[in-house]
Parts: sequence; C-alpha cells; structure tokens
Amino acid sequence: MKEVEFLQFLAENIVDVPEAIHIESQVDELWTLLTISVDPKDMGILIGKNGSTIQALRSILRLRGIKNGKKITLKIAE
Repeated sequence: MKEVEFLQFLAENIVDVPEAIHIESQVDELWTLLTISVDPKDMGILIGKNGSTIQALRSILRLRGIKNGKKITLKIAE
C-alpha cells in the first residue's frame, strides 16, 4: 500500500465527510511531501485537541517512511 493510499485509509476513518478528502503527493529523491485537504467542518477533527491527531498521523507516516527508506512529511492544505 502506497503512502497516499495509507493516509487516505487513515483519514477516511477519522473524518465525518470522507468524500471531501483530497491528497496531493510531491515526490523527490530524498523525501515525499503529502498535502491533505478535508471538508472545513472536519478540520478540527483532523487536527485534534492541541494538534494531537495530526501529530499522530505524522508520526505514523514518518515510521512508515523509515521502514521504506524515505522521509515522509504531512502538511494540511488551508
């Protein structure tokens, strides 16, 4: 499962409007930048209290990247 599909799976199970999830991927030789956008109503759910949910997603993706020999960064589109 690729990083985009993995993030899509995780985000669909967190937000209330999974149809509104859009993920862009920019791949470089050393790292991958994933940019996620969700429905404005789901932004608070995605970020979580004090940023705990988004930090957890970033940690999971970072570990997945380490396993595959890449650096993965997650950014939220505004």
